[in-house]
Amino acid sequence: MTTASPNPLEQALAQALADPTKQSAFELALMGAELYVVPSDGVPPEGQTLGIERPFSLKGIRLSDGREATALFTSLERVKVVFGDEQPMAMRGLHALQIMAEGTLALNPGAPGGLILGPRDIAAILKGIGDARPGTRTPAGLDLSVPEREPKVLIDRLKPRLAGPGVEAVWIARTTARDTGAKGLLIDVRSTLPFVEVRTRVEQAAAGLNTEGEALELSVSLPGGEAGVGLKVL
Repeated sequence: MTTASPNPLEQALAQALADPTKQSAFELALMGAELYVVPSDGVPPEGQTLGIERPFSLKGIRLSDGREATALFTSLERVKVVFGDEQPMAMRGLHALQIMAEGTLALNPGAPGGLILGPRDIAAILKGIGDARPGTRTPAGLDLSVPEREPKVLIDRLKPRLAGPGVEAVWIARTTARDTGAKGLLIDVRSTLPFVEVRTRVEQAAAGLNTEGEALELSVSLPGGEAGVGLKVL
């Protein structure tokens, strides 16, 4: 049987387990990744939402200490190894952490390099996120474009705070909400620094800035992949 190559999340996890200084990169990868779970009563039919029309109940495993842990998987192949032909559904990592913050999660149970996350671990990962968008480069419900005019003051404030080791690139994009048409700006940062550190630097840059009522949002994800949308700051 051929073993699939590790995906970016699995690679980030392996690196973090080998080197604790890479934990923040793993957390960003986890929050932005597509994970797989197995609903206890099967995947809801079209038109029904898990947790609303159907009880939010996911399959898990019993740990050696007796705790029950909800199972999360980084690939469909790993789901099959544990649950056979049970039908999985996809869930973004950040949503999984937020919804199951009070429980215990088993990431890739039974596999080498698997990980157990308890409530304290989850709380530590979620700390400082607020309403930002870690790991997400294309926010749901928003269209991105090049700003009509350069937000020069914001750029001048961002550059000295984000330039340096750990930050590979920064873009600023115009956002337009598809449902309301409301305008805003998205700061897209590609970095291996802890999310909270990036957020703090951006908040310092934006402090006291007149945004004329427009929303200012932050996306932080790992370096690499496609270029951002909008004006490149760094």
